[in-house]
Amino acid sequence: MKKTMLPIGGEPFYSPFKLISLPKNNIRNYFLERFPGKHLTYTYGGYYSLRVILQHLKLSKDEKVLLPSYMCPTILYPFKELGIPYEFYKVNNNLQIDLVDLSKRVDGKAKVVFFINYFGFKQSDEVITALLKLKESGIIIIQDVVQDFYVQNNDLIGNYAFMSFRKFFPCEGSIIISQDKIDDVVIKGKNKAYFNNKLKGRFWRYYHYKYGCDEKRFLTLFEKANKSYRLPENIKFTKYDEYVLNRIDFEKDKETRRCNFKLLIAHLGDKALFKSLPDNVVPLVFPVIVRERSNLKRKLRENNIYCPVHWMLSNEIDNNDYQESWILSEHLLSIPINANRDYKLVVKYLNSVI
Repeated sequence: MKKTMLPIGGEPFYSPFKLISLPKNNIRNYFLERFPGKHLTYTYGGYYSLRVILQHLKLSKDEKVLLPSYMCPTILYPFKELGIPYEFYKVNNNLQIDLVDLSKRVDGKAKVVFFINYFGFKQSDEVITALLKLKESGIIIIQDVVQDFYVQNNDLIGNYAFMSFRKFFPCEGSIIISQDKIDDVVIKGKNKAYFNNKLKGRFWRYYHYKYGCDEKRFLTLFEKANKSYRLPENIKFTKYDEYVLNRIDFEKDKETRRCNFKLLIAHLGDKALFKSLPDNVVPLVFPVIVRERSNLKRKLRENNIYCPVHWMLSNEIDNNDYQESWILSEHLLSIPINANRDYKLVVKYLNSVI
């Protein structure tokens, strides 16, 4: 069967030959060296890490968590499952925390402030200073670095921070980086249905682009996997996913992402959400602001460019009170930057359609 052009974006996959390749790193040592003096706790994914953190905090029913108005709706799942109250604070259209609005919501019931390193970029120095002051006053800070795998140790200001490996790589898993040891929450068991379907889906996606088999094979498997992801138990990081992660060349990945981001910003800077690339940032994607997103996504998909949307907001976030977040949600499109393809051709095509 005819080969299909390798895609940009979509569910990450790898050749089976990667499983017999030599390791590029030791992920546990890698994190120990990156985050000296911190406690490291592994789980099966970002959802499980956040739930473990919340269980460890043991918040009472009259204590609430302050959440940003711009975030993935799945973040709310652990809060709902554990019955933890939450309230939203405003985030500006440049994804910086609105400190005036946040300060209004820090009352006697606010115990935790949750914030996000969006797409791998940091909050401003002013925002970081304000968050550190809240931390000194006794407010617990949870830092979501799911989109910032390469975050530096000195940029972790939260009492707790957590990642999600699958946002960057073709494997599952997450790590909690905390000041306090988390040894009072049970993390055990496996999610066999999700693991098996996701693993088979990744291999079938590889075979699809290598040999041209029907894409329904892997799309169906991914759909089954996603439906079975959340379980009541806190699932642990698997040896298999650790094995795969150890075979990822992080330095090459960093170089690819930064190089592609710079190329895109040089040609699409007027539409870019971030107008520059600081030295300490390794972005997840290249976010752009577009007018007609649905038609554009379709055109890109027809050319094997699969652009995710970060994010369709929860209906719990009021459209009138958080207008800037909703405008972003309706017009922001994420261009993947991790592919080892000639991005000069990609840029040429993007310029013609965006």
